[in-house]
Amino acid sequence: SSLGLSEARLAYFRSLARFVRTKEDCPEWLSRANDGLIEEFATEVEGAGYKVAQCAVLYAKGYDCGIIPIDSGMVEMLAPL
Repeated sequence: SSLGLSEARLAYFRSLARFVRTKEDCPEWLSRANDGLIEEFATEVEGAGYKVAQCAVLYAKGYDCGIIPIDSGMVEMLAPL
C-alpha cells in the first residue's frame, strides 16, 4: 500500500512551481525582510515548513543574507550554552 509520498511530492512540486511563477516577474520580492519571505514561502508552498522555507530563501538570496537554518536537535543541544 502506498504511503502517499508520490502524491505529496507531486503536490509540493506543483505548489512550488505556482509560487515561483508568481514571483518571476517580481524581482523586488527578494529585497523584502527575510522573516516575511520565509513565512510567505512556508504558507504558500504546500508541504513546505519553516526550515524548508529558510533554506529556499537562503538559496534565492545567494547565501550571504543573515539566514542560518538550524536543526531542532542543534537547538536542544546548544540552547543551554
